[in-house]
Amino acid sequence: MSLSYDKDIVAIDTFSLEYLALAQKITDKISGCKRNYSFILSDIESSCFDDQVFDLCFCLDSLEHVDHVGKSLKELKRAIRKGGTLIVSVPVEAPLLRVSRKILTLNGRLANVNPHWNGEVKNYEEFETVLSGFFEILEAVFVPGSKLIAYDIFFACRNN
Repeated sequence: MSLSYDKDIVAIDTFSLEYLALAQKITDKISGCKRNYSFILSDIESSCFDDQVFDLCFCLDSLEHVDHVGKSLKELKRAIRKGGTLIVSVPVEAPLLRVSRKILTLNGRLANVNPHWNGEVKNYEEFETVLSGFFEILEAVFVPGSKLIAYDIFFACRNN
């Protein structure tokens, strides 16, 4: 089944319907009125959207949790219009954070040294390589502003 949307905003997540209903209730409350949006229970690796239906897509700190980043990016590329924009953020594990985590976990004996990346891609450098195979990367920005202490990297991309 393929879905086409006449909404201004469509949000998808793998959480339960109860979480999505709560998110919609909060959004209704803070927006002051019903906006033109919908919340959908779905998986980004196998979404049900028509081709080239979105102008802009945000994936904030989510793609590091999927099993197959390439499959997810392929799905996003298909659903975003040609010339459309993808804004994506992923964790960095900057050197200072990495050293601190190794010390606190006794080099992984007490916990996972890098708990962020769960699938086939294991760090932001690998992610950037996969991302550039699907989208033109227009800009990459470390947050909070330095690769040494960054916790996230944001990519602004165009779908060519």
